[in-house]
Amino acid sequence: SVSSQQKSVASGSKSIMSVSEQPRTPTISFVVPAYNESPNIRPLVNRITVTCEQNGLADFEVVVVDNGSWDNTDEILRELHGNDGRIKMVQLSRNFGYQGGLTAGLCHARGEWVAVLDGDQQDPPELIPRMLEKAKTGYEVVYGVRSKRKEGLVRRFFYKAFYRLWKLTADIDVPVDASEFGLLHRKVVDVITAMPERQRFNRGLRAWSGFRQTGFDYQRDARHEGKSKFNFLGSVSLAMDGLFAYSIVPIRLMIVLGLIVTVVSVAIAVGNALLWVVNIFSPTNPLGSMARGLTQINLVFSILFGMILLCLGVIGEYVGRVFEEVKNRPLFVVRDTLL
Repeated sequence: SVSSQQKSVASGSKSIMSVSEQPRTPTISFVVPAYNESPNIRPLVNRITVTCEQNGLADFEVVVVDNGSWDNTDEILRELHGNDGRIKMVQLSRNFGYQGGLTAGLCHARGEWVAVLDGDQQDPPELIPRMLEKAKTGYEVVYGVRSKRKEGLVRRFFYKAFYRLWKLTADIDVPVDASEFGLLHRKVVDVITAMPERQRFNRGLRAWSGFRQTGFDYQRDARHEGKSKFNFLGSVSLAMDGLFAYSIVPIRLMIVLGLIVTVVSVAIAVGNALLWVVNIFSPTNPLGSMARGLTQINLVFSILFGMILLCLGVIGEYVGRVFEEVKNRPLFVVRDTLL
């Protein structure tokens, strides 16, 4: 029953898998996390429906996750569900972030294949049938690769820099410029939803799961209606999840920085000692004119303090993530469902 599903999802990470164990009847499920996307929900659902009907995919479902919206997103979804039972709603008790909403959708999706796309209509559902054709040639994951982004120059630079830094530091093979938009086979979804970790970065979990994966180049559309809910700080937070959750390279870099600072400090000390000796035996020699010690000490101390704070920040990130994991709180709490 719906009430039992709500209790199982809200009780903790172990019970998340129980939602995915429902009868898997649809050929494909569309998972759409949405937060205050009322202007986009109806046209997006219509696009998905038309796309499926035109491509012979009548056996589908659309799972829209109302991620704590305060607009009339739930009213629209109730109306759509009343007109077409294939349109589902999972309403969360509050906004659990994009990754939390996405996880809720994956847990409730029942299809053999699961397509993930944003609720702002920037990910074109018309490409899903082509992704499905490509997947059936021997792939369990087909992820979208943004060949062109319609953001500002600065944001595009940071996106590209993050993906390349992530690939350089990650312990797994991660694709560059990959998006959440994509298609997953049921066994991949089961692996991802079975992972109990709290700091979730779906693109990393998808890559970590293994299986045969391939990219699909596409041009992401501009937002149709409304404003983006994903600001710069949210992007930074998500980037840090990717960097710290899949590598211990940042901690190892602290060791390298410590060695560099030590070598520089020793070199400065040896240089000062040599200048002191030269100054004793040849006070008129210009090489023996030592600089004032206070300036050098301040410089060295500033570098050391900066390195210490940086190291503490990196260590703090890992400690904070351990703190979040050991609390073992549920990834999301379901308020209501229409399934």
